Amino acid sequence: MKTEFPCPINEKDLCSDVLFDDLFDDNTYCCDGHGVLIGFIHRHVVKISYRYGSSSVRLEVLDHPLSSDIKSRIIQWLEIVCTGVNENSLDANTKLHTTVFYYENTRISDIIFKYSTDEPT
Repeated sequence: MKTEFPCPINEKDLCSDVLFDDLFDDNTYCCDGHGVLIGFIHRHVVKISYRYGSSSVRLEVLDHPLSSDIKSRIIQWLEIVCTGVNENSLDANTKLHTTVFYYENTRISDIIFKYSTDEPT
């Protein structure tokens, strides 16, 4: 039986200090210390917002529609995050997964982080 549960952004599960590495151009962004980051993805201004302890991130492109280049960077970043977490997990049955929702007309994408566990039967 497979069980899913949220993966919070905190110091234990997804550390916000390194979570956004490899997402922004040149790994450069500004952070307000309260869950808002501004940086560039393929030279377009992007705002990230999240709440500490939540399991979701909102990504908003401020000056451009959600293009295939931006979506590709998001997918590459999420693969890096999931691979890093899963390779360092002590529990082989629990894996980090993500769900991405693209809202084309609003230039917004929501990303949900969750764990799935395969329980022995």
